[in-house]
Amino acid sequence: MLARKAGLEVREGFFKLVEAEAAEEIFFTNSIQEIVPVTTFCGKNYPGKEGQLVKALHRHYEAHRETLWSTYQLDGGQMHDEE
Repeated sequence: MLARKAGLEVREGFFKLVEAEAAEEIFFTNSIQEIVPVTTFCGKNYPGKEGQLVKALHRHYEAHRETLWSTYQLDGGQMHDEE
């Protein structure tokens, strides 16, 4: 997990309501939206995109993303028709 490699303390999984409410920051991740910070959960406000953890994670994610090779680069720059 990228966050742990960056030395950030995160917990992932399924949480009981009281556990989630006790969190300092809440965010979701997925391959389309990347990092999605939560600003309000069950009436409690969270820092959202201004949270220190979310900001740090986003910086590390962007740096990591820049190191990834695209299929185009790996394939020597050859374009292929989709079949």
